[in-house]
Amino acid sequence: MRHLWLWAWLLAPAGLAQPVELVESLEHTYGPFELRAGVLQQMPPIMEIVLPEDLWLVGYRTEMVDPSGARLSREFQCHTFFGTTMPQHHTNDDVVGLFSDGYTEAIVLPPGFGISFKAGEKIIWNPMFNNRNSDARAAGIKLRLEVIRSRNLKQPLRSLRTTFRTIRDTGDLYFVPPGKSSRETTFRLPFSGTIHVIGTHIHPHGVSIELVNVTRNETVWTATGSRDAAGRLLQMPVYMNREGYPVSKNELFKLRATYENPTHGNVDAMAGVFILYAPQS
Repeated sequence: MRHLWLWAWLLAPAGLAQPVELVESLEHTYGPFELRAGVLQQMPPIMEIVLPEDLWLVGYRTEMVDPSGARLSREFQCHTFFGTTMPQHHTNDDVVGLFSDGYTEAIVLPPGFGISFKAGEKIIWNPMFNNRNSDARAAGIKLRLEVIRSRNLKQPLRSLRTTFRTIRDTGDLYFVPPGKSSRETTFRLPFSGTIHVIGTHIHPHGVSIELVNVTRNETVWTATGSRDAAGRLLQMPVYMNREGYPVSKNELFKLRATYENPTHGNVDAMAGVFILYAPQS
């Protein structure tokens, strides 16, 4: 594992949901790495980070870059995880951390909420890359954390936890045939509390991901991606609810993902949601 002990402290940009005067930015570019041609799910060494003091994470952004720092296609980023314990998708239900992928590069938490990390606590950062090109590429990933030092807070923030759920086949990666197709899975949430943020993980040619509360027979949220003039996926939306969507322990949920494959062969796919929630106190 790689270790990172020192971060550059910068001024925070305007427009954040939290009080701007309290928010600072930590930035780091990891890499570049040589991405093998035509290989999915390439993972560099997991980085370990130790923060210098108690911090609240309130915003997170990742971006693929070339060796000169110029932006690369979103498709090179499979996903990332920043947190204290590497989640196991369906088995680790109490995680402190945050995800991103190439189509959800940035998350800003609602006002009054944050993810708490303690001084000296080991945090892991685990990026994963895809290279669908026929040649090798050099690529790095830029990480930006928006944080508030605990000692600067005038009022405490409410802590959010994270759980991750995916469409499962023989593994979390699956393949979709030409044309339009959907897959779904059901699961139970192991907590009572309120959901405040939902983000998605999806691959190229993904159309939408829908989260349904089966117990209540209602759709919680449908995320439909925006596309460019050529029909390529650009970005997925993020669900944000300051008041929160209340859930009770063991309610049944359904996750449905839709892809539209314009090629003549099978294409790789993943579909999941990361859910940030406040446990019932």
